[in-house]
Amino acid sequence: QVLEGLDFLLAEMGKRGMRAIMCLTNEWAWSGGLAQYLVWAKYAKKIPYHPPSPGGSWEKFMHFTSHAFTDTKAIRMYHNHVRFIVNRVNSVSGLPYKEDPAIMAWELANEPRGMKYPDALFDWVKNTAGLIKDLDPKHMVTIGLEGDTIDPAYNGIDFEKLNSVEAIDYATIHIWVENWNWYDPWRPAASYPTAKKKALDYFQDHARRAKKIGKPLVFEEFGMSRDADTNADRYLPTTTTEWRDRYFEDMLSWVCLLGKDPNSAVVGANLWAYGGDAFEGVNKMWTPGGLWHPGDIFTGDPPHEAQGWYSIYSRDNATLAVIEKFADCIAPDDAPKPPHLVTRQRQPRLGQRASGSVESFIAETMDEP
Repeated sequence: QVLEGLDFLLAEMGKRGMRAIMCLTNEWAWSGGLAQYLVWAKYAKKIPYHPPSPGGSWEKFMHFTSHAFTDTKAIRMYHNHVRFIVNRVNSVSGLPYKEDPAIMAWELANEPRGMKYPDALFDWVKNTAGLIKDLDPKHMVTIGLEGDTIDPAYNGIDFEKLNSVEAIDYATIHIWVENWNWYDPWRPAASYPTAKKKALDYFQDHARRAKKIGKPLVFEEFGMSRDADTNADRYLPTTTTEWRDRYFEDMLSWVCLLGKDPNSAVVGANLWAYGGDAFEGVNKMWTPGGLWHPGDIFTGDPPHEAQGWYSIYSRDNATLAVIEKFADCIAPDDAPKPPHLVTRQRQPRLGQRASGSVESFIAETMDEP
């Protein structure tokens, strides 16, 4: 059922001229991710989960997860997962995934970090990217990196070396001004100027370095919460978005500027995260500021984070206007235009509730590698 849902999504995206980046696993635990492979491979009996798990530690979790790049059996299981997905035939459209134009690229993992094993991460990237190119030479491959993060040495990331792998077609960066303590949503006027400067410095530095190694750069993730300085709950869909809209305008202006420059590596950006009509289910099908639970609808935020934190809804007219302004800024003149971001008042149904993940489904059904 998980894969049938993915089939349906890809078929519907194809009808709308949209493109999917197929992320194959995750540094973080909310989708199962790399840490789960270590348990399946019997490297460990249990995962030392990160917050919000009681007593959870981000540091312990990241160091644990980095062994997914060193454990031979975990790597083999992950590669079996890659083969299973890349070789799939869509049950709705009948198209093999490797022939589907709705798929733009394969992404090895969301935000992988090598920690104490940067060389193992490099080998994992090189071998996995090569495997995908052997299976599917028609689609692009990217790693899914955040870039340097705020401490590349500690996190075991060498942005230029990793993205220099021949089978990697383009580089990515993520910028999280609040998560990285650059922006204080309760003190936006005081903290935003510094956050903006740091974000632009990070963006421009990675653009320069991507150009140096000859790889295009996608600004793959960035977002900002709703206004927290208005005495309103910033997780509520009715709360204003003045600072987020300003941030999107500032960052997308630079994406547009560099994207039009033939000497720049920048080719586009993805925003986090579209929540569609999820505002209709507030306090019925999800709890603002609460965690996601099986049976809840999705708001765009990961299950382990506060729901509604970074959600962009179909009635966020001001935010959507900013996005629309830059939507086709750097597209070639003869390129198909993306679907317009039409704001909507109501959708008849919120969609199916969902639970589980592709990885957990496959683990339950696949033979021992």
